[in-house]
Amino acid sequence: MVWAVFFILSFLCIGSVAAMILSRNQAHNALFLVLSFSSLGGLFGLLDAPFAAAVQVLVYAGAIMVLFLFAIMMFNLRVELPARVKRARLALTAGLGTVLLAELFLAGRKLPWIQVAGALL
Repeated sequence: MVWAVFFILSFLCIGSVAAMILSRNQAHNALFLVLSFSSLGGLFGLLDAPFAAAVQVLVYAGAIMVLFLFAIMMFNLRVELPARVKRARLALTAGLGTVLLAELFLAGRKLPWIQVAGALL
């Protein structure tokens, strides 16, 4: 029974995050985020961590989401940006992503992989 609840909450959390990423409406994104926070709180409850579950639901799904909704309502996010600004943002994003991947690669090379794999077995 616990396994069934675990899989249901896990798929609900992963599905709501995927829907949040794919959705274009900011209000729907906020509601999908509430759903993912709530299902994550249920997963914490299954792990016998009632404080983490309560904090996840009350603080993140409650208070933080109220702030997100106020921010969504206050700002006009439908304003179309000029093509030059879009290209500049795309170039900046690609550059920062390349730097992040290079850092991850260099950090991964310094890890003692043989010892880590032996500890997992």
